[in-house]
Amino acid sequence: MITYVKIRRFRVTFAGESCKVSHKYIHQMHKKGIVLYIFMIYCVIGYGQDAVFTQYYAAPAKFNPAFTGLTQLPLVNLNYRNQWPGFQKAYVTYNIGYSQFFDGAHSGVGFSIQADNAGDGLYVTTEARGMYAYQLEPTKDIFLKLGVEVGAIANRVGGNKLLFPDDIDPITGGGGTPSEVIDPLSKTYLDIGAGVLLYNKNFYVGYAMSHLNTPNNQLLDISQNLYGGLPIRFNAQVGGQISLSQNTGAPDKFYLSPNIGWFKQSDFSQLDFDVFAGFGRFFAGLGYRQAQSNRDAVKVSVGLSEGIFKIGYSYDYTLSELTNASSGSHEISLVFNFDQSESAKRKRRNAKYRDCFGLFR
Repeated sequence: MITYVKIRRFRVTFAGESCKVSHKYIHQMHKKGIVLYIFMIYCVIGYGQDAVFTQYYAAPAKFNPAFTGLTQLPLVNLNYRNQWPGFQKAYVTYNIGYSQFFDGAHSGVGFSIQADNAGDGLYVTTEARGMYAYQLEPTKDIFLKLGVEVGAIANRVGGNKLLFPDDIDPITGGGGTPSEVIDPLSKTYLDIGAGVLLYNKNFYVGYAMSHLNTPNNQLLDISQNLYGGLPIRFNAQVGGQISLSQNTGAPDKFYLSPNIGWFKQSDFSQLDFDVFAGFGRFFAGLGYRQAQSNRDAVKVSVGLSEGIFKIGYSYDYTLSELTNASSGSHEISLVFNFDQSESAKRKRRNAKYRDCFGLFR
């Protein structure tokens, strides 16, 4: 039995021909207990749109470097996303990040490391980025941050997982070692991005661009004249925070936070609508994702914060044709905000942030 599994955001190229696929296709063949992967027949060079977290608030600098440095002490985030687990590790992403703001330099610094595993090792992207943001204060209550990021990205194809048509027995469906040779199996390249963030205590608006240098991430040096490099990713965000707390010293404890996010890369686009609510140490959210003209998912998230520690869980209920087979998408985040430690609160004269980022800390 052959099951065609649609996994989001992927395009593959071979010998100058673009095999365009809306949403990253991996073919899985289940025959006599053996799982065989067919990676877009004879398509061996790929580039894909970036992974986007449902809990973007738990890794804000990941989608806009201007968010770097939202706390005066270290802010550490750990993120895990398992998209469509019904397809056996079809798309799994891990991320770790750190950022911190330094008052004297009016600057935030940070870094992130991410591993993106498609097809259980079939196509793996690993990236390491350094981020910097400089903060300006045009008026007393409005802040402007300008951010940049520089990173190294490595793409790798799991050659032992590739199965080509001539390696498949037409009777048994079994296959052996692929006869085709792909060399090299990996590519490392420089990546540059930038972003801007304008905010006050009630609202924020941000805009960012990734892959500004449109790096060449092709594994094989063919069709160079036909390849324009990794497409620039554009994303815009707007949101706010409505305080529901009567205690003005703790505006980030009881709040409503509506947010809209827009992402575009090549001919793929995505629009997110989210509303979050904070109730003391608990928070919850409800959202909807639209992928171009297709309904993609309804998003539900819950979380708990205690001291420096915050944990969040979100589930994406798939609305597309994959509803019955994908098992949705799961995401877990862990955030350590050392600004929330008791010793830090005692040292800090003003424990109230003059912004709308209670959700992001």
